[in-house]
Amino acid sequence: MNNTVAPYSYYASVAAAQAAAQSGDVVTDLSTVAENAKEFIVVFDYGDGTKKELTMPEGANASLPSLNDRGYNHFVGWTDQAGKHYDGGDTVTITANTTFTAQWSYIPPANPNYRITIGDMENGTVTANPTAAKAGATVTLTPVPDEDYALSTLTVTDRFGDAVRVTEQADGTYTFPMPNGQVTVNATFVETEEPVAEPFIDVAEGDWFYDAVVYAYQNELMDGVGGNRFAPNSETTRAQLVTILYRLEGEPAVSGDLPFTDVEAGIWYTDAILWAAQNNIVNGVSDTEFAPGDDLTRQQLVTILYRYAEAKGYDVSASADLSGYPDAGQVQDYAQPAMAWAVAENIIQGMEDGTLKPAGNASRAQIATILMRFCEDVAQ
Repeated sequence: MNNTVAPYSYYASVAAAQAAAQSGDVVTDLSTVAENAKEFIVVFDYGDGTKKELTMPEGANASLPSLNDRGYNHFVGWTDQAGKHYDGGDTVTITANTTFTAQWSYIPPANPNYRITIGDMENGTVTANPTAAKAGATVTLTPVPDEDYALSTLTVTDRFGDAVRVTEQADGTYTFPMPNGQVTVNATFVETEEPVAEPFIDVAEGDWFYDAVVYAYQNELMDGVGGNRFAPNSETTRAQLVTILYRLEGEPAVSGDLPFTDVEAGIWYTDAILWAAQNNIVNGVSDTEFAPGDDLTRQQLVTILYRYAEAKGYDVSASADLSGYPDAGQVQDYAQPAMAWAVAENIIQGMEDGTLKPAGNASRAQIATILMRFCEDVAQ
């Protein structure tokens, strides 16, 4: 008999041959072969571009090999040219030329870490923490402009080239939820011609929010987001507003247990949320969760301010008739007194289209404006 790949090894018994066999070896029982039996070509296709061709006599019993898994590719058996399935270890009697093809099943890990690639950039750097993450994990990006440069754009794209939502944080970092696959981070940095007094390069003297931003910055209520930028049109999170009020209060010392399972100890907003909860200024979105990273809505904003005013002993008796706003019915019950008070005090005004937009997100420029009105007109 001829073997085009390697010579045969002969053993006294099938059991001895099987004991010596390696992964992929074919064990053939020749004890049932008739003298001068016809020979057939038997091909084993391993599914990775390699094949083993053997010459076997008619009537030989071939034991189909079991193959080792290849990473996340798991061996599940063989099929012949007629499509019949065999498991590894099955015995087949050879009666014709036959090809057996290995079958594999790809089973990925339950929740793998995906790579975060930082693209090429000039005049600054961006670091990611962590550098690889599982789907759903929060990734923090920290941009560091070179001297005399400021961050202009920061984008994250997934493996399909689609944008991933990035949220600016009060400490100048950016966060995004890791999608189900690798991502690429790109940033551009622009040269700052000269320092500005405010000191934000994205706040111009003619902007409607200019005075409010200057007020919030000079009174140490709000900082920039890094790179001499205020990001006036970016959204504000629930944790950021509570931190602003905590600063307004002078950052008093706090102690005690955190009431929310999603607020960790030692985070930049931890003491602020504990202080606000202990003074009945904030409630959670549930009995156990505060959702610090959720975007703040306009009705949540006025409700937190209303409760802060109550805690300070300010007069909150003013109440406006909201029926003139076409979306007044969209103000949730918990926010109705606060919204009526805020409108009466001119803390909050309708949008350009005459609506209250209670469920709309509050931008940083709106927060600065509302804080200035609150401090100048209510906090007396």
